[in-house]
Amino acid sequence: MEAINRFANDISSWYWWMSVVFVGLAINLASSYVKPIMDRKFESRSKKRRIAREEKDHKFDEKTTEISSDPILLVLAGQKAFQGQMRTNLEMAVLGINIVILFVVILLPEPKGYLHTILMASLIFLVPIKLLSLLNALKDESSSTDLYQVACEKYKSEARQKN
Repeated sequence: MEAINRFANDISSWYWWMSVVFVGLAINLASSYVKPIMDRKFESRSKKRRIAREEKDHKFDEKTTEISSDPILLVLAGQKAFQGQMRTNLEMAVLGINIVILFVVILLPEPKGYLHTILMASLIFLVPIKLLSLLNALKDESSSTDLYQVACEKYKSEARQKN
């Protein structure tokens, strides 16, 4: 109750309102000087990102055109996409097995010996590494699958145009 009364007294006092006005003016003045600088930084960064994205898209388009022009390259791209999917599945299974073993080792009853400690420490070390490996496999799978799908679409559209 005392805090509410003190807050009510602060709001009704003139010095509280003056401090709020001065702090508000200071923030507004600082933001008016900082905003143009931040806008220039973000603009240059976004231009660099846009240019890099356009270059990446151009390379991707060239690669898909090259793959779609040759049926053998198209089959190889399909195999690479399938291998990426299989690698992702394997990484997921290994990570799951490591997590299950880690939980089993943690839940083992006492007494826990030296071998138990080494196994638990190695699993705690391996799980983040396998997680990063899974993320890398997912990224590779995604890029190879996208490449294969776009190349297949280009190949089909070229075949339709020939007929």
